[in-house]
Parts: sequence; structure tokens; C-alpha cells
Amino acid sequence: MKVYQRLASAFKEEGVSATFGMMGDGNMYWLYELHKLGVKVHEVRHEGAGLGMADGWARVTHTPGVATATCGPGVTQLATALVTASRAESPLVVFVGEFPTNDDEYNQRLDQSRFAAACETGFVRVATADAADDAVRKAFYLAKLELRPIMLSAPIDVQQR
Repeated sequence: MKVYQRLASAFKEEGVSATFGMMGDGNMYWLYELHKLGVKVHEVRHEGAGLGMADGWARVTHTPGVATATCGPGVTQLATALVTASRAESPLVVFVGEFPTNDDEYNQRLDQSRFAAACETGFVRVATADAADDAVRKAFYLAKLELRPIMLSAPIDVQQR
């Protein structure tokens, strides 16, 4: 089983029935697996709109909303919606791809942990294949405990293991 498949299964195990966002190279395999598991994938035209929809979902259902974006520029499009959700104390888990750990010159490289902190958002990284389940559980736990968005960042090469 690939890590992106394990990550999708872990989201499903958390009770996720819908996700909102844009597909890119950093999250496309994960999104496809969610779809195969029966999770409704709402494709949007802007990453910030998807996060706004997940925020609305969280406020209405009182459960963590799930949004997604690809790495780098896709993540930066989330800025305003992240701050809005954080200040509204909305529990969100935002799955984002991250540049490959073995490519220092990847053109969408961004220090996503610093970006998340600047947007009043928690950050959890899927550092190894063995940590996938724990990272998902931690992200959902923190979103519910801290009542704010948590960015779950998964490097592309780790997702492919």
C-alpha cells in the first residue's frame, strides 16, 4: 500500500465524508484514493474558496472540515481563509502536498511550516511512511482540541513510498 492510500484511509477512519479544494501534483493521488473510498470530493476554482467551504462545513456540522491544496503556490492561496478560520475557532484539517524531500531545487518549494504559523495555523508533517496514521490522528486531535486549522503537510516523495 502506498502512503497516499494509507493517508486517505486514515481520513476516512476519522469520519471524513467530504473534502474541498483544488487538485495539483502534491495531492492528486490522495484525492483520487478518497474518491475511491466514497468521500465526496468538491473541486473548487480557488484554494481559498475550498478552505472557506470546509470552514462552513465545520461551523455547521461541529466536526472538523477538510480542505486540500497542492504544495507551494497552492498553499499560499489559503492565507486569508486560514486566518479567518483560526479567528472563528473552526476546527479544520488542511491536507497539502509538500515539495519532495530529495529535491532542493523543486520549483514549488516553500517553508510551509513557517507559512502556517504566520496564518495562525498548526502544522503537522508526515515525515516518514510509518508516521502516516499517527500524523492524521494528531492533525484531527489538534484541530478539535485547539479549535483552529491544522495543516497536514505530506512531501510528494513520502506519499509515493
